Amino acid sequence: LCSSRARLADALLNYAETESSRLERLRQFADTLRSNDGNVSGIEHPVEAYVTIRQMSREWKALLGQCDCAETYQLVAKSAGIRPPAEDDYNGAADALLRLQDVYRISAAAMARGRLEVNSKKGTGDGEQTDSGPLMLTAEDAIHLATRAFNTSLLSIGMDWARLLLMSDAFPDWTIERKLSRALDLLQLAAQLPSSQGGSQIGAFLENMWNKTSGNLTGAAAKISSQIKVISDGEKETENYKEICREGSRTNNHSSSLTCRLAVPHPFFTLAPVKEELLNSDPRVTFLYDILTDRESDRLTEVADPRLQRARVSGGVFTKIRVSKSAFLDDEEDWSVERVNRRLGLVTGLNVSDSDPLQLGNYGIGGQYEPHLDSKGVGLAKGNSRLATALLYINNVKQGGGTVFTRLGLRVQPVKNGALYWHNLRRNSSDIFDTLHAACPVLEGS
Repeated sequence: LCSSRARLADALLNYAETESSRLERLRQFADTLRSNDGNVSGIEHPVEAYVTIRQMSREWKALLGQCDCAETYQLVAKSAGIRPPAEDDYNGAADALLRLQDVYRISAAAMARGRLEVNSKKGTGDGEQTDSGPLMLTAEDAIHLATRAFNTSLLSIGMDWARLLLMSDAFPDWTIERKLSRALDLLQLAAQLPSSQGGSQIGAFLENMWNKTSGNLTGAAAKISSQIKVISDGEKETENYKEICREGSRTNNHSSSLTCRLAVPHPFFTLAPVKEELLNSDPRVTFLYDILTDRESDRLTEVADPRLQRARVSGGVFTKIRVSKSAFLDDEEDWSVERVNRRLGLVTGLNVSDSDPLQLGNYGIGGQYEPHLDSKGVGLAKGNSRLATALLYINNVKQGGGTVFTRLGLRVQPVKNGALYWHNLRRNSSDIFDTLHAACPVLEGS
């Protein structure tokens, strides 16, 4: 009996020590999650958002792997009223960062440090951008982003992340052997890309790499880094809208016909004329300032927020062409919807009773809408075409998020309470193809 009592005491002490260690890990993880408390802008920064999603998905799962506490996790999540991000959310956040890099040519070195610097020069792999600033991302993050880039055929961006992994001043907690081993894994993945995307160049390079470096790890890392830059710089980017998203308007149409005026399109506006700026004369594109009030914008956000769902394109399908969430609101759902629709009818002179419901969109992390026509390119021949578009902005965006007209070389940045207005069809009901437009990815904000 005495011996049993001693063994029980030892067992309880061992259990208590194990529980104490587990609770300490939980406290450390909680402290990590709480470290950004009060940083309101953090959720608007794409790198911060990516790190948070990684913490709440991957790191939490890794913590569970160290203890038998799956039931505890479910209870904690339920008591907090949350659904932690899943693997798809983690990969989606990575794809969003890559999309921002692709459009705004942000280097891996800058992105890893949270620097959202738009680069008008070709190629993202610019080693000059690496500095001594603290890294917000880890080596495993770099590998995850490179892998996602190669899986979506973004060769130059994936190579840029692989190159960052090999830089001596990045991720000092990793040895050169570990960096080189993982970089080679990434290059093997890139080598599987079609020849047209540079895969053959990488494959040929890998075949000769070890012979030329004689197994010298430091020399191999330097040579791989140099070769990555050569391959990356050879990739061309031809999408016109991406250039306008980065560089701004390229139109030379600065004639005297482009004016600002106080317009009275209806007697309703007699005492408060509409502030109208003509941005393009043919086709006519105008910006209407203060078409909404702060109260209306805030109310529309409040009504739409709980109803936002991933946006679809024609046919009701999900696609990477459009990455956003949206909600449709009818007049009878809230006073703000009815008031805004009535005002749009007065300012445009159009009958809005047959128009689409008011659609509110949120582009979130790296959201975008690639070039498209609102008229669907069929005129009125098949019906269901949109005669005109009024694009309302209910908040400002810190960086990115502009609306671009690719054939006009025009970019318009969001201005809260303003509206961008244009016609999609001519008087003979034919399409105005020069209204082809796109939404630039939101770099910071939503």
